[in-house]
Amino acid sequence: MSFKITKGNKSDLSIASVISEGLSGKLFGDKAYISKELFHQLLTNGLRLFTNLHKDMKTYLLDIDDKRLLNKRSLIESVFNVLKKHMLLDHTMYSSLINFFVHIIASLATYSIYNLILILSPILSITILYPKLMFIVIYNDYKGLLRYII
Repeated sequence: MSFKITKGNKSDLSIASVISEGLSGKLFGDKAYISKELFHQLLTNGLRLFTNLHKDMKTYLLDIDDKRLLNKRSLIESVFNVLKKHMLLDHTMYSSLINFFVHIIASLATYSIYNLILILSPILSITILYPKLMFIVIYNDYKGLLRYII
C-alpha cells in the first residue's frame, strides 16, 4: 500500500507514478487516471492499470475476475463515505499538523474497531488515555454509530 498527501488542486495523474513505485500487480483507478503514457509506464514497472472507459473510447476485453474487481472499486469510495460522514473525518480546520494526523489516525482506528465493538456489546464505552498527547473516548450513540472525542 502506498499513499501521498498533496494539495487539493494537484492532479492525481501527476503523482500516480510516484505512488506506484515499488508496487506490482493490479491497479484500479477512476477515469482521471486514463493516459496512454501512464499505462505504459506502469506496465513496464509490473503494474496493470484498470479504469472505466469514457463514452468515446474503444472497449477492451477483461478477464471476468478483473471486471468484478473493477466494479468493486466503488466499495473503496463507500469506505471514504463512511469515514467522512460517520467517523467525522470531514473536518478541515486544524490548529497544527500534528492535530491533523491525530484526527486521521483516530478516524481510521474508530473505523477499524467499529465492528468489533458492536459485536462485543451494544452499549460499550472505551476510554483510552495517551499521556500528554490526547484523550479519546469511543462510544456508541444508540444509533449504531461510533463517535470519538478528542
